[in-house]
Amino acid sequence: MKILEETIKLINNIALESSLPREVTDDANRIASHIIELKIIGKLSPTVVALASLVLACRFNNIGIGLRQLLKFVREDSHKLKSISRRAYKLSRLYLEVYRPKASVSSYESYVRTASIWLSIPEECKSIALQLARLFGEKYSRRLKPMAVAGASIYVAMSVCDKHKITIEKLSQTLKVTSPTLRTAIKLIKGLARDIGLSVGS
Repeated sequence: MKILEETIKLINNIALESSLPREVTDDANRIASHIIELKIIGKLSPTVVALASLVLACRFNNIGIGLRQLLKFVREDSHKLKSISRRAYKLSRLYLEVYRPKASVSSYESYVRTASIWLSIPEECKSIALQLARLFGEKYSRRLKPMAVAGASIYVAMSVCDKHKITIEKLSQTLKVTSPTLRTAIKLIKGLARDIGLSVGS
């Protein structure tokens, strides 16, 4: 089936470019086959099915990445991306409603792990960022977008480690999070870092 071949090729390419583990790719391929073979929606687009399948596979494997981040690995005209994202989101929700598989909400720490790979963060800084992200979740729950919390945790951790500073602009571009949201998260996480005795500057 041509549409399945195209979808699996897209899944494999996006997973490779976004450094997703093999088990996520395998699960996404199985989900895509399920969606296409059982025709749970009418008109199928390989890109939409690939994105929906990858987002679901990430949730099932507790991998911190969302549609907004995956979209940057999609080779489509920019004016089509909003529509593609909306349709992929709807398809992923429909899949969950129809088949009711067990899907947990990915932790803030899982988003830190993904962002650390993309930004090549040193292990010592990543360890601090994971701690800060966990503390944020304990205090604020799901108050902010998880990738913003991940980016802010890394930003503060790099300061604590006295490593070269990552700019907010770079975080925003790489992680697909707005600068104002990042600044809000950084302010909150700096407070948490000081609470546990870490030196983060002003």
